[in-house]
Amino acid sequence: QQYHVAQFLDTAVAQSITTTLQNLTQAELAPPPNIIDNLIIGSIQQSAQAAAAKATAMGFQTRLLTTRLEGEAREVGKFAAALAIDAPPQSATLLGGETTVTLRGSGVGGRNLETALSAAIGLAGWPNRTITSFATDGDDGTSGVAGATVTGETVQDRETAVTFLDNNDSYTFFKQLDAAGRGQHLIKTGPTGTNVNDLIVILNYEM
Repeated sequence: QQYHVAQFLDTAVAQSITTTLQNLTQAELAPPPNIIDNLIIGSIQQSAQAAAAKATAMGFQTRLLTTRLEGEAREVGKFAAALAIDAPPQSATLLGGETTVTLRGSGVGGRNLETALSAAIGLAGWPNRTITSFATDGDDGTSGVAGATVTGETVQDRETAVTFLDNNDSYTFFKQLDAAGRGQHLIKTGPTGTNVNDLIVILNYEM
């Protein structure tokens, strides 16, 4: 009656439905019992905890700071660099969540690549540290890669790195480094079949 469905039906059909509904008992009209069980099979918390367990097994003193990380990617990158610089020796610091990118240029990249490039700029010159930022689904932004790993040696020309960052072209920056034999920065996993936000892993290898 609320949606006036009867006017679109054959008269006999409409009458049959009306009669059936009028003859239903209150028990029959009641909503069905809840027979649906919801089960979380994957989350950023589980992903971060698994990464933390692996780091601990590798001998690192592990800290999982948060699984609710948000904010502008380049600012999070600066924060990650500061954490890496001040991190205790032989430690692993993990952060989970998802950042955002304010588009300023026309380059190729993603939130994790932008986080990594910003972190590399802040980490420049500091040895025995790595910062990895990656998307758990294996596809960061428009890049086709999951993210990147950086060290204190990644950025040797700060002005050039900032230019790439300002053009949102972090993918090209890392691709050129890898092509020049300057290490392996880009993380290529392909689609993982799991999408539970992003992870940042900060390692300090100092003894």
